[in-house]
Amino acid sequence: MTFWTTSFWAAIATVSRLTSQFVMAKLIALFAGPAAFGLIGQFQSFASMVQLGSGGIVNAGVVKYSAEFKADKNQLQSFLQTVIKIVFFASFLTGIFISLFSTLISEFIFNDKRYYWVFILFGITLFGYTLNQMFLSLFNGLSEIRKYALMLIMGAILSILVGGLFTYYYKVDGYFFGLVASQCILFFISIFYF
Repeated sequence: MTFWTTSFWAAIATVSRLTSQFVMAKLIALFAGPAAFGLIGQFQSFASMVQLGSGGIVNAGVVKYSAEFKADKNQLQSFLQTVIKIVFFASFLTGIFISLFSTLISEFIFNDKRYYWVFILFGITLFGYTLNQMFLSLFNGLSEIRKYALMLIMGAILSILVGGLFTYYYKVDGYFFGLVASQCILFFISIFYF
């Protein structure tokens, strides 16, 4: 792949991600109200921390070693099997912990117990999100920039369609549900591409 082709796909992915964030911010402000930004920001900060600790920490290694092993399919396959086990184990344990303590976490993050269901749903789908991030790192490491960019573009489109639809009908609750639902859908798309 040439420099210009890579730059083109990277630019398209970046523009779609930024457009998605802008559109979702407008939809949230319009349908859920400005106060929703506080809740959403708190959840996104929590989710980023958890996703990093539940297997996301291996993503830089996946990029490096998939690039290094791409000529040796056996070594690459062995490496990926190990990484998938690590990701599964870490995200499974973290997801169980979050689901079990969802009420306490909701109280701590939002000062409100009624959003416990968000954390249960997040805990159940955490493996899919973390594995999706691992696939993106794999595509990046294997220099599959087109697949990498297409996954990011699909993620942006899904977040607008699914997140926007649920936010329109169910306000803040809909945004949270749409966020988790779009990650689940993207997980299945990643498996298809993989």
